[in-house]
Amino acid sequence: MTADRRAARAIENEPEAPAVPQTAEGRLYKRINDFIRIWVDPFRKLAPEALRVWEAKPAGYHGPFDRSEPAMLLFNDFFVHDYRVPGPGNGATVLELFRARHGMQLPHDERFLLEDWIATHLSVYEVRRVRTDPAAEAGVDVVDLLTGGRRFVHDVAASKGMVRFDVFLGRIKSSGGALTLSGAALFVPRELLPEFRRRLDRALAEFRDENPDASWPAFLKSEAAVVRQLLREVIDGIRSSVLAGGGRLAPSEALYDVLDSGKVETALGQSDDFKDAPGAPRGGRRFHWVASGQSVEGESSPGGKRPDAVLQSVWVSPDGKEKRIVEGEVRFAQGYLAASALSWDRLRRLREVLEARLGATIRYRRSTTREAVPSPAPPLAMPRIPARVEGQGLSVEAEKEVDRWLDQPQAALGGKTPRALCSDPDGKRIVEEALKDVENRERRASKTQHDAPFSASIRAKLGIVDETGG
Repeated sequence: MTADRRAARAIENEPEAPAVPQTAEGRLYKRINDFIRIWVDPFRKLAPEALRVWEAKPAGYHGPFDRSEPAMLLFNDFFVHDYRVPGPGNGATVLELFRARHGMQLPHDERFLLEDWIATHLSVYEVRRVRTDPAAEAGVDVVDLLTGGRRFVHDVAASKGMVRFDVFLGRIKSSGGALTLSGAALFVPRELLPEFRRRLDRALAEFRDENPDASWPAFLKSEAAVVRQLLREVIDGIRSSVLAGGGRLAPSEALYDVLDSGKVETALGQSDDFKDAPGAPRGGRRFHWVASGQSVEGESSPGGKRPDAVLQSVWVSPDGKEKRIVEGEVRFAQGYLAASALSWDRLRRLREVLEARLGATIRYRRSTTREAVPSPAPPLAMPRIPARVEGQGLSVEAEKEVDRWLDQPQAALGGKTPRALCSDPDGKRIVEEALKDVENRERRASKTQHDAPFSASIRAKLGIVDETGG
């Protein structure tokens, strides 16, 4: 079965309606499911394009795609809630198209749910409390790390599979009078959370270049595929290397739609900054972007005494008389243009050159980078006295050990002591995050929802407020 057909089948089967819809959400699911099946031919044609956007592939790409069950659950959720249908869809989502056709006929309760589902977006959530009491609602209390909102998510599976301070990328929406997880959630390793957040902040800043007043929800709704791709890049991060010309290795790529192939080809072919290169895509062209005015002598070298430096590529003219440093490359075919370089800064400069040269003949889509992910800090070395007896406080000796620990330099805190670092708000946040990392790791290792040893005493002595409890 082809990738296109698999994608079409995934869309045809989303969302799966209950056999006998008794609730408002069940009835609404069935209506949406029927809407998708009635319009199955248009949606089948959209499947490859929607998958391409979700997988951050260039225009004209037709596979292979990640077709595992978790990946398809995530894609289905994206397709229904966030994918902007081109052409006749006029940039509306599937749910917005459904509302335009059937919204006025919906009962009040279903219309309320539909409006909620349309407004939902992916975000990054931290679990603050896990509720497993069978006599009460099972689920997790979470805080949105991007918007600051707090919610209780009624989800039995989450209450069984998550522990306190887990972090995940997911969508929360109304269902059955409660909030539930939609589709599948992606686990975010805590040690990679600072780097993921840094890249999200940068992506938001870039989004605001064209949307100055954009909020986190507006960015997350519009750029769901970008957010998912950023997490993938962090998890699949590369080791750091030095570029011979300076800077750190971070292979980066920008994608554009080509609006006038003839003018693009002519402009690049006539520019002294771009030189024809072998290995062009089928039906397209490939160019080296060469450093303007930077002629070189002899062969490329690792650039000084750095043994870990990445070699510079050199373009040589057909007559062998001119040599120029290759800073990046450009490929275009089938309506897309891809610009790539070995660092984010070089890609930024290449984008400036391309957009000045090509103007309205191209339309920017997005950029990706495979920056080296910094090595996570070592974990806090916690006090090593046995944990308290359940229901009892720490012994006098244990409290003294906690006091000694607070004044011991910690590698995880940059060589500072926990007590000294908590003298200002920024330092206190660093200590709090380090404590969360330890507690999360110990709860996962022991598969328990109980506090890590000494955590309550340490937080109390440092003035770190535990807003949710264990």
